[in-house]
Amino acid sequence: MSSAYLKTGAKEPYRILSAHRGGGCEGAENTQGAFNNAMKLGMNLMECDVHLTKDNVVVVCHDSKLDRLCGLEYGDRGIGDYNLNELPKLQRQLEHHFATGLYTLSDNEDGLFTTLREMFENCKEVYISIDCKGGGERLCTEVNSLVKEFRREQITVWGSMYPTNHD
Repeated sequence: MSSAYLKTGAKEPYRILSAHRGGGCEGAENTQGAFNNAMKLGMNLMECDVHLTKDNVVVVCHDSKLDRLCGLEYGDRGIGDYNLNELPKLQRQLEHHFATGLYTLSDNEDGLFTTLREMFENCKEVYISIDCKGGGERLCTEVNSLVKEFRREQITVWGSMYPTNHD
């Protein structure tokens, strides 16, 4: 990873300040609003998870099923069951996945899922760590294409813990 993007002094050349899911306790996790807030607070590494929609768009989302984020009626559905323009909005109150309590979307949060393309367009000067979740080889191909398109090879780390397609 290129140290040119680290916002530190000479005494701390590899200081990395990470925002897990964009700082999900301070914004709707894995949304552009959360990532923007994290960057405003000085974070220089955004961690996110991605899934592939039915129409092959890489969407930033951790959960394999949409019930926690969008409501119980979506409990048996995931990102891959929808085209991008069909995805439901996030609920106004989200149960934290890694902390106790609820996060309530603010009035300026639209509840829309963020695509990896949007994230790359808006998080130009920070590292991004991507965990590829649902989508298998096709997802990896799409992520790799986006990394190359945005010339992020030196500031993006991505991979999957699954050696084969295990959506």
